[in-house]
Amino acid sequence: MKKRTLKEELERIHSITYGKKILMEDDLLNKLLQGVGSKSDNLIDDPAKADYVDDNVKKYFNDLRSINDTITQQKFGTMEYQKNVELIQIGLVLLGYELPIHGIDGLFGPETAEAVKKYKVDNNILSEEFIPGIDEMVWNKMPWGMNGGNKVDGIKWSGHDTHIHFGFTSSDTAIKVIEKALSLGLRASENPYTTGVDKNVHTNKSFHYNTFDGDFNGKKLGKGLDVSGNSDDMEELFNWVSTDLGHGESVSMSSSSDDNEMETVSPEMIQSISSELETKGVTKQQLDDLVDEVNTGGGDIFTDLDLTNEEDHKLYAKICEIYIKTRQPNPLGITGVMLADGAKSAFIKYSKYVPPELACAQLAAEGGIGDPNTNNKPVRTRNPFDIANTDDGETRTYPTIQGAIDAYYNLIAGSYLGKGKTSNDLIYNFINHQKQRYAKEEDYEDVVTSIAKKVRKIAQTLENSI
Repeated sequence: MKKRTLKEELERIHSITYGKKILMEDDLLNKLLQGVGSKSDNLIDDPAKADYVDDNVKKYFNDLRSINDTITQQKFGTMEYQKNVELIQIGLVLLGYELPIHGIDGLFGPETAEAVKKYKVDNNILSEEFIPGIDEMVWNKMPWGMNGGNKVDGIKWSGHDTHIHFGFTSSDTAIKVIEKALSLGLRASENPYTTGVDKNVHTNKSFHYNTFDGDFNGKKLGKGLDVSGNSDDMEELFNWVSTDLGHGESVSMSSSSDDNEMETVSPEMIQSISSELETKGVTKQQLDDLVDEVNTGGGDIFTDLDLTNEEDHKLYAKICEIYIKTRQPNPLGITGVMLADGAKSAFIKYSKYVPPELACAQLAAEGGIGDPNTNNKPVRTRNPFDIANTDDGETRTYPTIQGAIDAYYNLIAGSYLGKGKTSNDLIYNFINHQKQRYAKEEDYEDVVTSIAKKVRKIAQTLENSI
């Protein structure tokens, strides 16, 4: 492979980003070349920007509109980067719904959930899953009413551990739900505090309530309905409404109440965001201010390769293969191609490049290769990068070696790179976005750097021979 000049490299990156038909103007290219002392001087990651989304406006809108699934808020401890969340976050920020603490990070946590909630209120989005005639169906796991019971028509209801409250926009639907509830032996009563919103009437963000003509136990049905009773019967009612009236999948309500407070973003809401952005108008500069395109390894000891290019993918694999052969034994049978495939997959997913020097260095430092003790923890757990294996005995086993390798690359690309960090930063302080270290050893960075330099020499020899 012929060595590229810096000008050729900039033209190549521009072509990858915008397509070959969109050419880089000479004056722009000259500006980029001015004052560049090294390959990584102008490749600085900005932590305030998104890490994945292309800054091309047309592509952004196409990506946003292509989201067909409902996106659900993530629980602490299970949060991981999602490209679609990042797309939504960008749209919210462009529309003025700020994310001041965590920013555009691709994680659907409480801060993003609060912005989503505000957007729903401002745009009269009341129900994410459309069920004809119902605008609110909420399961409450708390005791029904105040002090273990509530008086309805002079009767104190107590001993019922849960209730569902409904808001209706159709009296026909309300009557169907009442009849089903009564057939299951559940109690049902008018609830004046349930919304019961008429979606066609919305003035100054204040809702106008429906009053239905349906007859309920000899009196008119009001703004909403409360159903109370046995949890199993309540779940059957909830699922009946979801499947028979809403034509959706049944929903298990056996989880904690926190699950029911999670925000969601439906495809309908995404289309609403897209329409609002179109009305407002989005410029390339506005996206540039939010989108971070950096994908370089950074620094002098890392090789920058385009993993979407077949020649560079092969070179990545060859660099790793040669180094692996110098660090025997290799009990898990790891190959350079396995590492290159993992790096390419993570690059496509996160637009973050994990250089071969870093991967090989960590593979050796963690004991995945080169350890004479072929029964060490990384080998026993088929986890060559020792991900989540701790000194107190906690382990994580992978069914396949490629799966473990892919997990490593996803971890580094998604949790360690970006947000102001390149691979070069990690060799000085190997911590993730949550300020957690990859390893406890105080000299871990020195070990990784020392090995990475050896791998870099292999890479330079191969590059010079092409």
